[in-house]
Amino acid sequence: MALDAEMDEHLGYPRHLAVELNSGNSRNGRGSKTIIVDQDQFEIQPPRDRNASFEKQLIPKRQTRFKVFDEKILAMYARGMSMRDMHSKLWRNYLELITPHFTYQAEIRKVMYTTNAIESRNRSLRKVLKTKGSFPNDESILKLIYLAMQNIAKKWTMPIQNWGAVLNVFSIKFKGRTPI
Repeated sequence: MALDAEMDEHLGYPRHLAVELNSGNSRNGRGSKTIIVDQDQFEIQPPRDRNASFEKQLIPKRQTRFKVFDEKILAMYARGMSMRDMHSKLWRNYLELITPHFTYQAEIRKVMYTTNAIESRNRSLRKVLKTKGSFPNDESILKLIYLAMQNIAKKWTMPIQNWGAVLNVFSIKFKGRTPI
């Protein structure tokens, strides 16, 4: 985990390495911390050291909100990254931050992270745009994209799988915020 790696760096030796007794600072179990991602609260267990000199960099002391991760996911979606690309970029660096998202049921995670519709839209737009050699101005590009999106949207007829179950979970978890 990322915080464990920070502790390794702080102490100067990896976890489970045999060190001499009374050699200075060492690990001292884990604490408990609640962080807020969007509107949800998640419990994490950051490592502690005996001298209480460990300063977490990823989620500093007294910080409870973690907005950066959500912004990074949205930015990657906006750039058209596939799930495989995001997976390879994240679990190495941000595995501990992704873990709270696995508290959702599989149906919800599938709806949240499926990229098939996004990839299909991007592919359809590329197909329309690559056939044109050049454009007289930016407005002509916007018009072409708008018209292409109108045609692409007509093809979106398949419902989201298990949407009923997902909607039920959302209506319980986010009471009063989810239309039924």
